[in-house]
Amino acid sequence: SDGDFTATADNDDDDIGDFILDTGATVTSSNGNIDITAVSITENGTLDASGTITRTEATSTASTEEAEDVDQGTSSTFVQDFTSPAESGC
Repeated sequence: SDGDFTATADNDDDDIGDFILDTGATVTSSNGNIDITAVSITENGTLDASGTITRTEATSTASTEEAEDVDQGTSSTFVQDFTSPAESGC
């Protein structure tokens, strides 16, 4: 790009959003800066800027809480009974 490159993976501020640059991929800003804001940034490729490269990772509490809620929900007896072949009648 001929100017700044800006990526925001958590545009709605819900503490969920990952920026992943794939292996072999290159983001180039030949006349500007690169700014990346995300809950998690995985940089397998290359960032190349004539200006500055800024990575801002926000700490997510929502992701942890949601994972705990999912773990709790999937260990309930209802889910186990519903998905058990003996109990489902299928």
